[in-house]
Amino acid sequence: MNNLSRRREDQFARHRVFMAIALELCNLLLHVLLFGAALAPLALLLPKAEGPTQLLAALGASLALGAVGFLAAIIVLVRVIIGGWDGSGELPLGSRTAARWGLAMMVWMIFRKSPIKSLVHGFAALRHLVYASTGGELHWSAVVGLGVDITDPWATRVGPGATLGDYCILNAHEISGGVANCAPILIEPYVTVGHHAAIGPGVVVERGAIVGSGAIVTKNTRVPAGEVWGGIPARCLATSDRRKPGGRQS
Repeated sequence: MNNLSRRREDQFARHRVFMAIALELCNLLLHVLLFGAALAPLALLLPKAEGPTQLLAALGASLALGAVGFLAAIIVLVRVIIGGWDGSGELPLGSRTAARWGLAMMVWMIFRKSPIKSLVHGFAALRHLVYASTGGELHWSAVVGLGVDITDPWATRVGPGATLGDYCILNAHEISGGVANCAPILIEPYVTVGHHAAIGPGVVVERGAIVGSGAIVTKNTRVPAGEVWGGIPARCLATSDRRKPGGRQS
């Protein structure tokens, strides 16, 4: 029995090494593809420019076309990889579904680390279009602070008039015990999420509720309408009618 267990452990370790190498190669190829799409207009237009005026015009056009190409490549790759998946389920690491999810996360991570993310978040119509194209929603009327991080856009919906404070994170997955637990996040209209707050998978923050700065709302928690939550883990600090506070989880 011990020999069998040892062989299984060795096989699992080799599988993990193989997966790590495969992921690194995919990551390299994705960077080459995406930044190639961004730099291609620069390589095509700059050599044809004559004089400083044309050079500046070619540089501006190249940057604009490169940003569009980069965003288009990100969106197409995410949509092709994710398909019609709604962002929920328990995905054993090493399974095909988990591999597809991991690849989509890798593509989106490149966007999250790029300067284009700040550009997208800075323009309401553009961010609405980008997030809708990935299968999620970040409503154009929502207020998005500096450094807001949405890790699973296909599984995140932020309603009209919501406010996402600086550096808050909406994370619709959690990895535990060799399984990626994924569940959609719903931020209803006129919700306020404070700066540096964290929203976990499966969380629903109902209309008009407030999540305080630095709070961590853990997996599958429902924050009722109009309540104020804070702390780690987050709990109810005040209710809409000022009666007894009491955190509830579904």
